Amino acid sequence: RSSRLGWMHLLREGLGVSVTIIDYRGYGGSEGSPTEQGLIADARAASAWLHAHSGGAQVVWGESIGSCVGVGLLASTQLADPANVEEEAVGGAGCGVVSNPPQSLALVVEAGFSSCVELGATAYPWLPVRYLMFDKFDSIARAPRIPDDLPTLCIHGRLDDIAPIALGRKLYDALPSRSKRFLELERAGHNDIPYQDPERYLREVAAFLREAMQNTPIPSDRASHPFKP
Repeated sequence: RSSRLGWMHLLREGLGVSVTIIDYRGYGGSEGSPTEQGLIADARAASAWLHAHSGGAQVVWGESIGSCVGVGLLASTQLADPANVEEEAVGGAGCGVVSNPPQSLALVVEAGFSSCVELGATAYPWLPVRYLMFDKFDSIARAPRIPDDLPTLCIHGRLDDIAPIALGRKLYDALPSRSKRFLELERAGHNDIPYQDPERYLREVAAFLREAMQNTPIPSDRASHPFKP
């Protein structure tokens, strides 16, 4: 969690927004074992909690494998509404299932990739990853179910040697948004995207969110709230 404090401070001070992040099951201080469906369920429950406490339009912001979770969240149920929730057992834990989701303002994908299968196959081309991997996190298959009117920003470092930029572009091409952009940062790798050129990073994100808010009417008393799965 502490590794995200710098990023949260950057957005808070640079953009004046509130940020919510979560520890998935099996990560940080959370119990349980991480699974694909479990991580998406955790994001769904966190979204429900955030909506109950803030009521604002949410920006789903997925970094690295969080991009797969964010896409899975938006593709399955968009964002969670605690006013209309039923309990579902996923990975042994109860979670909120959306039947009447609140408004989502935008999707931001940072250092994202097409699927864990393709990521693994790129890193270990000599292994039969496609047959051995259970949690595939196939964002390409899920992407068409995301509303095409959801503004989308994909940010990727050209020097990313963990999730190669080609996989980020493949995800970008699959996302159906009619209002999307791809931001390539020349000096950034996988884990340093916000910090190699923070001024440009903030400028591009601010311009994207400003345009998203103009194109997506929300009640004047509700602020946008980035939510990072």
